[in-house]
Amino acid sequence: MLAHLECTSGVIGESDFAGGTTDMYNYIKKSSARQFMIVTECGMSDMLRQRFPGKEFITPCSMCPYMKKINLENIVWALESRKYEVKVPQKIAQRARAALDRMMEIGK
Repeated sequence: MLAHLECTSGVIGESDFAGGTTDMYNYIKKSSARQFMIVTECGMSDMLRQRFPGKEFITPCSMCPYMKKINLENIVWALESRKYEVKVPQKIAQRARAALDRMMEIGK
């Protein structure tokens, strides 16, 4: 059972693996298992079935109400309004900044 990190702690606690979309994809790619339960949004299961035709995917398809709130308009609002403040420990911030810098370099 694989679950997105946005799932509740109860779902994540019961999962064999929890991660982002790419992490889940890589887990399946490397795994010799034939069956997977994917606890995420509906669209990912179609892609997985296409990419891994020899594997079976059990997908309790549901729409995440929180992921649908993430759009460009809401991101701009959050940045401009500065309503929310996220405090990240310095050590984590340094590692995150390095990852973001690499992404920006690749995007050039």
